[in-house]
Amino acid sequence: MKINTRIKAITLDAAGTLIQVARPIGECYANFANEFEIPVTADQINRQFRILFPRMMPLAFGQCNPAELGRQERQWWQTLVRNCLGTQGRHKNFSKFFEKTYNYYASAEAWRLFPEVISELEKLHLLGLPVSMVSNFDSRLIGILQALGIHQYFRHIHISSQCGFAKPHPGIFSLACEGLGTSPGNTLHIGDNYKLDIEGAEQAGLKALWLDRSAQSNRGQTIATLNNLSSQL
Repeated sequence: MKINTRIKAITLDAAGTLIQVARPIGECYANFANEFEIPVTADQINRQFRILFPRMMPLAFGQCNPAELGRQERQWWQTLVRNCLGTQGRHKNFSKFFEKTYNYYASAEAWRLFPEVISELEKLHLLGLPVSMVSNFDSRLIGILQALGIHQYFRHIHISSQCGFAKPHPGIFSLACEGLGTSPGNTLHIGDNYKLDIEGAEQAGLKALWLDRSAQSNRGQTIATLNNLSSQL
């Protein structure tokens, strides 16, 4: 499948597209909570996370000094995690538990690359095709990408908490195109979330390719893996 010969640059999502958690979120949260004698289960966390995460305000704060940005990012996650714990969010050891969990997800230990990522990023680099990242994440992402060995492949890394816009808002895609020096119509965005990545990119005028690793859908232009992406451009 040839995607589009007019493509001059690519933007990529991060979590779910290039990286994934090394352990299930519920299992990880529950293990840490139990270390601090907070009685919650992995099933409870998974269930609440699935419900509450989409209801959170956008993880987007805009221009502010690094200390203030870090405070706002931490507060956003603290609110989500506290709510996921329900009544145990008021536990006396919650702050210690949260600090350990938050710092863990800033480390490479918490994440892993999908198997094909480095080889495909290297192929795109050899093609001379500029690549940027567009992610609804926080400032911890920079260190994660560096530790996983892929930071250098991106011309720019646009993180929602820093940009002031979170996908599917067109603003974050527009910033990416400006940084790449390309028009939206000549830029391809690839991501795993249909609403945030595909609908968001298309509304901003970009081409979009849905990475559906379940291989259950044939809606629009869809791929099940990044394997051989470079050969399709």
